[in-house]
Amino acid sequence: MLRLLRLCDYDTELLHGVLATALAHLDKVFRITDARMEDSERVSIAVLQCYNAHCYIVDEACPMKYWQQSIYTDYCSVKVLSIAAIKLFKILKFNLSVTDEEYQGKLRLLQSCESA
Repeated sequence: MLRLLRLCDYDTELLHGVLATALAHLDKVFRITDARMEDSERVSIAVLQCYNAHCYIVDEACPMKYWQQSIYTDYCSVKVLSIAAIKLFKILKFNLSVTDEEYQGKLRLLQSCESA
């Protein structure tokens, strides 16, 4: 996923913003979804939420068809991916904003992982 976004010429600061926003969303998503979910499914959801956060933050987002071709090609079609993205929007009550506190906390977490 990060390689795909790097190929689209997004800088590190923007990628941190996308990841911090997605992490804040995932706290909410994983509280609501089935805890018995396989790890591979959780990762797929996490990456898809990064797509949603990316579209929310970036003015000219990388289209879903490229995410599907690069990441989900053996997992699902663009149509299925679109349906899953909408389900994530519904879980978040169609609100992709995060508080500054949530955002800064996740950003600090990412930066601490990067320096470790």
